[in-house]
Amino acid sequence: MKLNFVARGLSINSKMKIRARSACVFVCICIIGALSVIYLMIGGPGVGDYLEPLEGDYFYFSDRRMIAKNPRSPKSPSIPSEILEFRHGQGYIIARRKGYPYALDTAVDYWILDTREHRVFGPMDARDYARTRERLKIPDKIVFERRP
Repeated sequence: MKLNFVARGLSINSKMKIRARSACVFVCICIIGALSVIYLMIGGPGVGDYLEPLEGDYFYFSDRRMIAKNPRSPKSPSIPSEILEFRHGQGYIIARRKGYPYALDTAVDYWILDTREHRVFGPMDARDYARTRERLKIPDKIVFERRP
């Protein structure tokens, strides 16, 4: 039998080395696959994450629950995380956000982002929000829409 492998140019030892290498490659692929799945489940974007385009090149980032042009730029006007509801139109983005302290379910604050002038107003309570909305002449048809 050894003569048969030698005639093909392979010895028993070299054939065993090939099998050992194949097994090592298979194990490495399995480990990389498992680590990729763990990354996606823990730290990576989820299946439900999405990016919604809004007025004036602003976006709603679902994974961070915030509105910004670029969430990594500190100079970009933005509405911080924990947005509960938002609506946009005619150059404005309005948002209702979970206010501080986060532990209280009833704490909410309001924000207005002027997409033309790139100004942000907030956090505001309901009374200040109504006054600012009136001062900026935001149309009554722009009302909140529930978001997940």
